[in-house]
Amino acid sequence: MALLKPVKFGVEDLFLNALLGGLIAGLGSGIVFRSKGSSGGLDIIAIIFRKYRGYSIGQTFFLINLFILAASILVTNLQLALYSAISIYVSAQVVDMVQSGLQVKRTAMIISEKADDIAAAIMHNLHRGCTFLDGHGAYSGKEKKLVMTIVGKSELPRLKEIVFSIDPSGFMTVNEAIEVYGKGFRAEIHDF
Repeated sequence: MALLKPVKFGVEDLFLNALLGGLIAGLGSGIVFRSKGSSGGLDIIAIIFRKYRGYSIGQTFFLINLFILAASILVTNLQLALYSAISIYVSAQVVDMVQSGLQVKRTAMIISEKADDIAAAIMHNLHRGCTFLDGHGAYSGKEKKLVMTIVGKSELPRLKEIVFSIDPSGFMTVNEAIEVYGKGFRAEIHDF
């Protein structure tokens, strides 16, 4: 801190300062958390919530600081409190991005009459495993076979191409998977 004290970024706008401050604070905290460390204080509560409740460190950090900020509105300027809220939000998002790193994957659920062909193409072309799930169409009343697979962000366009080239009338949903453990993904399950 002593080394950075004389550093001036030349930003006078409070909004830009809030963004820059949140970015720097989130990056620093994210690196500490990713290294299985803590800077003490509220970080410890966030780590405990992550370990026992599964909430991300950034989310917990944001909510705790938001409560503190709400209490401080009684004695401080509302405008500064709002800028602080922006900074805290940006910091929390950056912490979660640094925490998850490049590990964020995409979970795809595919509903198609050609589920077997799609699964074979995914395994052959993307070299990703698939799981069949049994489904039952609420509207049609028909039995359905769903294909579930997990791919990296860069593999998603190729997955779409595979699915819709085999079945143009297929249905696919894609969700973000923050943590994926097992063969082909993260092996370690020990975390905070």
